Amino acid sequence: PARRAFSVYTAGVSVVKVGIETLNLVVPVILLTQYGTAAVLGALFVAAQVAGLAAGAALAPVIDRLGPAKTLAAAAALQAAVIGVVPLSLFLGAPVSLPVLFGLFTVNGALTGVFDIARRSAPPSILGADEGTLRRFNARLYIFREIAAMGAVFGAGWLLHSVGALATLGVHPAS
Repeated sequence: PARRAFSVYTAGVSVVKVGIETLNLVVPVILLTQYGTAAVLGALFVAAQVAGLAAGAALAPVIDRLGPAKTLAAAAALQAAVIGVVPLSLFLGAPVSLPVLFGLFTVNGALTGVFDIARRSAPPSILGADEGTLRRFNARLYIFREIAAMGAVFGAGWLLHSVGALATLGVHPAS
């Protein structure tokens, strides 16, 4: 049962990684196309990273209280909702301003920090505390996670070329 649970966990983390890498490829394309400045892009990523560090540290006790599984599910669902606002708004004909995009991406960064802390605390709750088992399964997790990341970047690049940035952005909420 633990092996099966860890396989499901690994698949879930890998699918979320696809969304993260797609988002991190598409947002720079959108910003550089719309605003033509790397300074805005740099500020956006710094804000998201700082928000992730702060939220991950501040909400670690909440993760302990709720447990990693509930926290992972909640953070992923909230990320889908936050980033899903962009393609949905554009589909409905409402442009998304730079401050709104900045805010959404920063909130997503905070949720990514919470997700990452919960992700790192999940394996012992699935597999137990045996260090050898945790090392072996963590190695497998990272292999699958990085394969998913590489596939996401290539897939997102193909989607960007084929259907455009806004349609490709929909991969993040879906994953």
